[in-house]
Parts: sequence; structure tokens; C-alpha cells
Amino acid sequence: MELLTAQIVHEARFRETGVVHSVLEIRSPSNGTGWADEWTFTGADDRLLRELLGQLTNHETEPPAEVWDDRKLRHAILADDRWRAAMLWWDDDTPRVIDLSNRRARKAWTSDGALQLADILPERFSDVRDAIVRRFAAS
Repeated sequence: MELLTAQIVHEARFRETGVVHSVLEIRSPSNGTGWADEWTFTGADDRLLRELLGQLTNHETEPPAEVWDDRKLRHAILADDRWRAAMLWWDDDTPRVIDLSNRRARKAWTSDGALQLADILPERFSDVRDAIVRRFAAS
């Protein structure tokens, strides 16, 4: 699926549902060479997450470029990019469907930014907070 097609799918879903959503991705301590956990936020939770992420400006970093890897049949983060961002944020304007084009998250933060987010997350986001602490408190 091409990037333009992915964007059309996202826009159609928004028009159908009227729901804005975003995805927060917590990446492995190896920063992109292993697993990633992600959570989807909508409605009031999405608005609160956006507000909290806005407080992390001191820990923002350039989102890594993800390029399609034909051998692995998935997107991969190459070179120095993979060692920088521990937390990525994708919004409705940033298509995440599987396609062969390069992509980039809307925003990214270092592991220190992820830990700062854990400190300010409300109780209803305890699963996110616990995952962040488990992954980055010891690193």
C-alpha cells in the first residue's frame, strides 16, 4: 500500500468515526533492534496524553527514519537513528500501515523523556507507566 493510499485510509476512518487517535510506542532498551510495546489513545485519553507529551520538550529528539527492509519484510531503523529514540508518538496524520515506503513518527523522546512521562502519568495510565519504568529505570 502506498503512503498516499494509507493517508486516504486514515482520513476515511476519521470521517467515519469522528475519532482522533494516537499511538505511543515504547521501544526496547536496545533502541529499535528488538521489540516495541504500543498503546492507542482516543478521546479524553488522547487529549491528556498530548498535553503530557508537550511537557517533555527538553527530551525531544528527531524521530528515526524507518525504511522498508525487503529481507526482513518489515520496517527497520538504520544506523545511528536506532540508538536515540526510546519513545515514539504516531498520530492520525502519520500512517502506520505496512507499506514499502519510508516512514517517520510524528515525535520522539529519549529514555529520560520516557521516564519523565512515567512520573507525570495519571493512575489510569498505570500500565504505560509500569512498562516505561520496567524498561528504562535500570538503563
